[in-house]
Amino acid sequence: MARWGIRGVTGVVFAVMLVVGGCHRVQPIYKVEDHPVPAAAQKADLVTLETAIYEAASSTGWLVEKVNPGLMRATQKWREHAATVDIVYSQKSYSINYAGSANLKADQDFIHRRYNSLVVKLEQEIERRLYKVGS
Repeated sequence: MARWGIRGVTGVVFAVMLVVGGCHRVQPIYKVEDHPVPAAAQKADLVTLETAIYEAASSTGWLVEKVNPGLMRATQKWREHAATVDIVYSQKSYSINYAGSANLKADQDFIHRRYNSLVVKLEQEIERRLYKVGS
């Protein structure tokens, strides 16, 4: 009976840790570094890739501006929050780099989890659009 009691307490402590751990609002900044462009899309010219990336960002709620060939800056704002990323791209790969934020608890390498979810969604949409370019 005593063993079951210890296991039960351990299980409850573990469950509480999972719940509390899942509620953390601040996480390490999600980084997309040198994500390969799909092989078929690598044959497309840079302007075609740029268009696909621009449309991917716009469709997921980012306001996008072209800075230079191979570099776009995208910002997403909601209520009193904002996130800004630099999207660096070539015919071989792309990266999404943290460029700044407002009211997202950013502190060195950590930020509010909402930023990470926005960047993951952006990465997925870029990937989807680049696959379309290659098909």
